[in-house]
Amino acid sequence: MATLVFNLHPAQTEIHDHLARFIIVAAGRRFGKTVFSVIRCFEEALAAGNARGVLYDDSSEVIYVGIDREQAKRNAWPYFKKFAEAIEDSTGLKIRLLEKTSLIELPPELGGCRIRLLGMDDPDAARGMKLRFAVLDEYADMPPRVWPEIIRPALMDCKGGALFIGTPKGRNHFYEIIER
Repeated sequence: MATLVFNLHPAQTEIHDHLARFIIVAAGRRFGKTVFSVIRCFEEALAAGNARGVLYDDSSEVIYVGIDREQAKRNAWPYFKKFAEAIEDSTGLKIRLLEKTSLIELPPELGGCRIRLLGMDDPDAARGMKLRFAVLDEYADMPPRVWPEIIRPALMDCKGGALFIGTPKGRNHFYEIIER
């Protein structure tokens, strides 16, 4: 597998080193939530397994979920392309980037995982997936049922992790998981 080195600021490093399965980052603009999330997506996609003893196969995926796919693509896709290029440069292997569907396919030599950008304007589109990791970007603006009914069950096969990121917006379902 490829070894990647990223320059994280101290707060990102503290979050990165946390051992929890589900991590919540409620921070203001310019903290670096999106860049950090993209890094975590690649780390999970390149991993052979997780800390909970699950060895991954190439049927599991990593997803980056935005309020809608347009928002996810606008905010995160440029970073996904940049880091994919860096991985290609360091490994000499070609990563397939499908612009139209916002899908990244790692080559078999790197584990063959797919990273997919999704939007929760149609939450049921994520049903039935086998996930090793999920990022929920601006979870406060998603329907409350997204996590308990769709994403969390999809993480069960792999005992996958999740990263909730967002800017606090009052007392809603994002606030509730922060309080828990």
